[in-house]
Amino acid sequence: MLATIDNIPWSSLKHAYGFADDVPQQIKDLGSQDDQIRESALYELYGNVYHQGTRYEASPYVVPFIYELLQSEKVAKKEELIYFLVSIALGSASELLPSGINSEEFRIGLKNEYNDLTTKELDKWKVYGLSPLYILDCYEAVNKNVPILQELVKEKNVLIQDTAIYSLGWFPDYAKTSIPIIRDFLPQLEDENRLANALLALGLLYRNSSLVIDTALFEPYLQSKSLLVKSITAISLACNPLKTEILALLIEGLNGFEHIESDQYIFQEHLLFNYISQTLLTLGNNHKITIISALCGRLKTINQYYCTEIVEVLSIIINRNKSLPVKNIAVDDLENIEILALKTIAAHECNGVIPDCFTILGNEGFPDSREALLEYLDQS
Repeated sequence: MLATIDNIPWSSLKHAYGFADDVPQQIKDLGSQDDQIRESALYELYGNVYHQGTRYEASPYVVPFIYELLQSEKVAKKEELIYFLVSIALGSASELLPSGINSEEFRIGLKNEYNDLTTKELDKWKVYGLSPLYILDCYEAVNKNVPILQELVKEKNVLIQDTAIYSLGWFPDYAKTSIPIIRDFLPQLEDENRLANALLALGLLYRNSSLVIDTALFEPYLQSKSLLVKSITAISLACNPLKTEILALLIEGLNGFEHIESDQYIFQEHLLFNYISQTLLTLGNNHKITIISALCGRLKTINQYYCTEIVEVLSIIINRNKSLPVKNIAVDDLENIEILALKTIAAHECNGVIPDCFTILGNEGFPDSREALLEYLDQS
């Protein structure tokens, strides 16, 4: 295991803190049976090759060795290594929800970003070991060995199973083989959190591949007694135009959850109501009044630390198709439902977090304080 790791020219590859001479020992320590050594190595490796989400020249070279570790029976905490691979491939994967990743668009976007850099910018990035192409190399390195992740679904350890399923949802190039693996695993999942994880992974794969979604696979879960399962199924089935029955389930879920408290619900870096509000934003153009009303109702019940997600979604919906910033539009020219949304935001105790709701509004072209918003609304 790791027989070729010293063949990599680590001393000439850059990471967040200079050259990557320390990386091979960190990778080797990931295979340690000593929890403290292993955890320290993973922490240091994150800091070096995934520092605050940034990938470096050395980052893609790490990936094949992580896969080697995952194939060893002696390595502990494999679920943490799977998370690491998803992070290296995608950055903050939760920010890609609810749509997931279209792999071709992802590749084209990074290549275009590289091609748009000036010579001066390229030289500056090179000093720090940065390039959009290194991010692409990371994605391709992880994507290349997805069949190893597919095999990990067969592990006996529940956390490894669930994390492997979670990981498959982000690599639609393998949808044709990953979907049957997850589909056949569903009958084993009695726990609602594990089932929700698998259903969301399936939804991401169907959404970002050329495969026609198997609605018959999902429909029984729309009748589940679990609100979590119903909500995740609705997210997975949501498409444009949004169907009325799916909309109703999404709104039910919007009002039912803040945070999912479970180690087994893998897609939990964001709040479930945020998944749902983002789904409504992305696919709900044909239900504007219903969606704004539902979001306003939820905003009235949510505390100041969770309100920013909904305020941001409301601001984007209101702004849609407007040629001027809202603050430059007469309030009487807004739709009644848009005015209702702004009044609901103005009434909310949404200070105390950074960025607060009014910072978000200001960035989107709205009045940027409660006082300014109330003054704007009083013009009607």
